[in-house]
Amino acid sequence: MEKLDPLPIFLINGFLGAGKTTYLINLLSELESQNLKCGVIINEFGDLGIDGQLIPDDVLLVEINSGSIFCQCLNNQFLENLINITKNHQLDVLLIEASGLADPSIIYDNLRQIENQIYKKYLLKEIICLIDAFFFLELSTTLQTLEHQIKASTIALINKIDLVEPETIHAIENRIREYNPNIMLYQTSFGKFNYIQSLPSLKATQIKHGLGIGEKNEGIPSIKRLLLISNRPLSKEVVMPFFEELKKHTFRIKGFLQFLDGWCQINSVNTQLKISKIEKSFLTNQIVVIFRNTVRQEQILVFRQQWNQLNSN
Repeated sequence: MEKLDPLPIFLINGFLGAGKTTYLINLLSELESQNLKCGVIINEFGDLGIDGQLIPDDVLLVEINSGSIFCQCLNNQFLENLINITKNHQLDVLLIEASGLADPSIIYDNLRQIENQIYKKYLLKEIICLIDAFFFLELSTTLQTLEHQIKASTIALINKIDLVEPETIHAIENRIREYNPNIMLYQTSFGKFNYIQSLPSLKATQIKHGLGIGEKNEGIPSIKRLLLISNRPLSKEVVMPFFEELKKHTFRIKGFLQFLDGWCQINSVNTQLKISKIEKSFLTNQIVVIFRNTVRQEQILVFRQQWNQLNSN
């Protein structure tokens, strides 16, 4: 595959827990198998960068946390990093993973804003929206963020289809078409989608504006978060009841925990909680919690106190 100038960008978005990072890692592997040198920008709503720790060490990685790169609080930092990447690094492709709460429609304005300040132009190839097949229909009735993400995207990748029936997938496709009739739809599980085989050319011209362009970006929803950190191994039997209760009040829990028998990755999407053994180790236990917007601050304080008690026993 020919290496191109200007620099192609793939923007990956989708709600919390839809499988963005898993897909990003798969796409990264696919592009690097074509001898393309890739850079990655990962944006997380939480205060701690969890997903970036899953990216291979030899990949250029920029992490921007504590909000959305498309909101005023972090947009300037995002643009500065885009400018610096073209000035200081020779890349073939740039992958951007937006926060799960981001409305990506202003990416077009962002690229126009900096086009006179960059070493070489950016080519926005695709905006790929990951869809959680298990929770999408439920969440789309209450969260306008999902509609904004789909309207701004060129591809909707319906993920986790192994967890639902065919009629549910059909209903999801109909809902997506209501939001964006022109979007390309694909189905997958575990974030596996061969982009190069499905859409083989990186030579095509820049994508047209998504349906969301020109709409007012109203920022991220008012959602509370909590950072859990400790520096001691924990008993799985003691700590798991805490997370089983915590998950009932959250959109997302993710991070790394050291149990008495080794390190694990904790991954919870709504009420689905998964604990997986990992080979890597870390200096501390580190977990980011993003609560449902119905959770009160007093409840969050109780969870913080319970966590502190678990680590003091």
